[in-house]
Amino acid sequence: MEILLLALFIAIAFIVTVSIAQRSEPIAAGKVAPQFRLLDQHGKSVEQPLQNQKTIIAFFPRDNTSRCLTEIQDFMRLKQDFAALGWQIVLVAIADATDNCSYATKHAFDLMLLADEKGKVSRQYGSIIDFGFYRFAKRITFAVNADGKISATYIVAEPAGHVEQVLQDLRQL
Repeated sequence: MEILLLALFIAIAFIVTVSIAQRSEPIAAGKVAPQFRLLDQHGKSVEQPLQNQKTIIAFFPRDNTSRCLTEIQDFMRLKQDFAALGWQIVLVAIADATDNCSYATKHAFDLMLLADEKGKVSRQYGSIIDFGFYRFAKRITFAVNADGKISATYIVAEPAGHVEQVLQDLRQL
């Protein structure tokens, strides 16, 4: 009986925690993309999105999971295809710059990986689930035109095939 009560208590605590988590809605296409400044994986301060530059901004939950790595590798594999269309790729994770540096080095990638340590930028873009003691970004990708407006918002359920879909859509713009 004690185990059953403990399990019930844990279940209720979990439900309450999930229900009070702060969630936000992603910015819709047509809206102006918020400007921000974050540290990249080299500790350099970077402002995004750049004026007069088409930018893919991809938020992902953590930079040390297999699904995130799948998405990053797909962006790396297709980086030149995006560049040929005039798009730069910027990745954003709720992590510190030191973690991002070791992650980028470990997996040898050369995409810009920005550290949104406190989740402020993720919150601005509507890409956050915040429990207070633990926060992570929702897997969402934004295509920001050179005029600073969001041309497409992708809420990503499954990373496999997502990057190819974004590229295909951008080819039709």
